[in-house]
Amino acid sequence: LLDTYAFQCSGPLCLGGGPDRTRAFWCHKKTCDGITYAPLTEGHPFTACTVCCAVPPAKTAKLWTMMEEKLRNKQDLSVEQVQGLRGNKSGLHEAHYFYFWALYDIALDLATHSPEDACIVFGELVRLLETYQVTPTVHHENVMIFDRMGQVQAKMGDFDAAQKSFARAHSESTMACGGIAPITMKLHNFSPRSLDDLLNHYR
Repeated sequence: LLDTYAFQCSGPLCLGGGPDRTRAFWCHKKTCDGITYAPLTEGHPFTACTVCCAVPPAKTAKLWTMMEEKLRNKQDLSVEQVQGLRGNKSGLHEAHYFYFWALYDIALDLATHSPEDACIVFGELVRLLETYQVTPTVHHENVMIFDRMGQVQAKMGDFDAAQKSFARAHSESTMACGGIAPITMKLHNFSPRSLDDLLNHYR
């Protein structure tokens, strides 16, 4: 925030208090489905598991941090890598922001040539939003996700589903941007019934 907007945040998260809810990991105990969170401040301990209350050993925490760094240095994650993050229940949890934003990038890429597959990925993104609140409850990215999902659904010809997605995007935009913001007004009662409607709306 300081580098980008010259804004010094004094909130508890920026000041380093509490866990980092965007960096979730599976409990290190193989039989447990709980979540452990990384600390906001480097050197502080990881949280206890949300289910069994076990605290990951320092060696495990270091391994997780190295895994994060390896993924951070990759520009793109393949579909197989993203599926692996979710499927193995070891290391990064599906609520980790790496998983979420990798899915987001994949959905945008698929939207251009495979809208059916893009819809499936967008559906997974919505599940993560509603299950884990990967983004804050009020956030502009929520608007973009539902807006783009609506566009893909309209591209497929599923205009009823698209209408619901655009209505959700409008609701999210009203909360995040305000009722008279241009993006909110653009989404108001938007209900395309053809591809021409969609194309004309976004020109």
